[in-house]
Amino acid sequence: MPAFAEDGTVTCPFPAAWLEFYNADKDKWTAVAYRTEECGGGREFSHGTVVAALPDGSFPPVFLWDKINYRVVAKGADGSVLATIERVEPGSEFVAEGAAPEPEPVRPQPVAPDLTAELAAEVEALRAENAELRRAMAAVEEPPPLLPEPDALMADYGPVGEEADITGDMLLDAFEVDPTETAAVVRTLSATRLKHLSEQLNVERARLDREHQATGIANPRSASIDRLLGLLTRRGEV
Repeated sequence: MPAFAEDGTVTCPFPAAWLEFYNADKDKWTAVAYRTEECGGGREFSHGTVVAALPDGSFPPVFLWDKINYRVVAKGADGSVLATIERVEPGSEFVAEGAAPEPEPVRPQPVAPDLTAELAAEVEALRAENAELRRAMAAVEEPPPLLPEPDALMADYGPVGEEADITGDMLLDAFEVDPTETAAVVRTLSATRLKHLSEQLNVERARLDREHQATGIANPRSASIDRLLGLLTRRGEV
């Protein structure tokens, strides 16, 4: 059992041993021991909760705060318990009166990120983006028909041969989509316009023939041109 002298030193030698200090009134709570009688004033005056023996087996001066009932455990070099003082109360010869010890600074605990809030924000952003896309799609106008109504052809496209004139490609596209409607439009065209469109379609037919000869692959559009040319020819014979 360590013996405490009047100056706070432990007189019995215990090489490589140490003392552990606990709060006798709080189960498993550690308590701080001090280097001076003031029992406070900063960490430089504190031993902490464990005091190690000096190389010669003695202990440095140890002072206890008079506001705490201490429990002291002495352990040897192998960790075995050498002795225990179950309760050191104020008034003991090695308990000094003094100011309260300086409290240990409270270290802020790391805060885990709020993943729920982050996911909610991402979902809200995606919803806003989706709503914007829907508005943009609703604002897109439907594409105009390939050909205007029959009674509007001449007024919309002007005289045959001008830059704004209907082309053979336009007529062919309309024919492939709806042959019946295109035939109705063809019946409204003048002979001059029919001739102009037939020339354009023949040029395109010749180009597709050359392409067929070079690649060996027939373009289905050639058959559409033949049918449309037949329609134009029959209309010109009326």
